[in-house]
Amino acid sequence: MKEIDTLRTPECLDTVSIGLFAEGKLGDEEKQRAEEHFLTCLYCLKQLVDMKEMLHYEKHPTPISPELVQRLKPCVTTAAALTPVSWAWPRLTPRETSMSVGSGTG
Repeated sequence: MKEIDTLRTPECLDTVSIGLFAEGKLGDEEKQRAEEHFLTCLYCLKQLVDMKEMLHYEKHPTPISPELVQRLKPCVTTAAALTPVSWAWPRLTPRETSMSVGSGTG
């Protein structure tokens, strides 16, 4: 399947119009034009779905259980250890940091 961005055309709706449609704030005529466009444009339809999903989660945040947070902590720590920064720059211990900052021996 094509990248979704390659489906964008000059006739596509702008983000503001898609957002107003998602929130039900377009006038009747604009709403009808938008609906007709969504029937023929996968790019704008995808933008609408994404916008509606974002609005839904903004209004109804999904809490993460404390159990899931505890299970994910090791994954986050492992992922952070694998970032390019961790292998590009040596980590200093607190003692090394206090010795090199402002000690004049740097």
